[in-house]
Amino acid sequence: RATTMDDLDGEVWAISALVDLSAYEMFWDHSEQRRDAIRAKIVKAKGLAPRAPLTRYAEAKSLIRLDAPPDSFTAALEILQALRAEHPREPDEPLILGLIGLAQQGQGRYEDAGRTLERAGLGWANAASWAYLLGGDLPQALVMAKRQASVDPVPRRLQEAVVQFARGDLAALQAILDGLPVAARVGEFPLSMAIAMAYLHRDADVLLEAARRYPQPFF
Repeated sequence: RATTMDDLDGEVWAISALVDLSAYEMFWDHSEQRRDAIRAKIVKAKGLAPRAPLTRYAEAKSLIRLDAPPDSFTAALEILQALRAEHPREPDEPLILGLIGLAQQGQGRYEDAGRTLERAGLGWANAASWAYLLGGDLPQALVMAKRQASVDPVPRRLQEAVVQFARGDLAALQAILDGLPVAARVGEFPLSMAIAMAYLHRDADVLLEAARRYPQPFF
């Protein structure tokens, strides 16, 4: 709506691109049309306000999030590091550090990514856990998963379940699954874990029951 009121404000176009990116990240709309719209809005923002912090932040985030080729992570890092140096408080430091960590992860620098995401604060603990997990640092991946779960137990305990599965601690994994509220035991991920556990325990009845509840679009 704001872009229709003032289509010459570059930062408005950047904000609109960030709103679309949120929808894309949450899989509310993961279509090619959404990706095209995000890119078009960023082009518009860069044309009107190329040096504005929001424009540069939106461009960096799109380079990381839109199924980008590997060299896009390098380009995103350059934007974010320059933005952090020039505007240390705009956007907020945790947002910049979080994107830097994701770009490092995209480059395969998992240890660096984990440390950066850990510095970004509690809101990025889940992402830090994934970075450490991808890098093979299972103890630190578990630490970060537990840190996130301490303030956001459902669905963030599911990250802890992934780490326990990677560690091979099936008893801990089962305890997490058993501790989930009934409403949290549906959906792709918890049912995938339930199916895996039933298979490992050779429990055909539980496996079939979980498989029948698995979301059809993903089955």
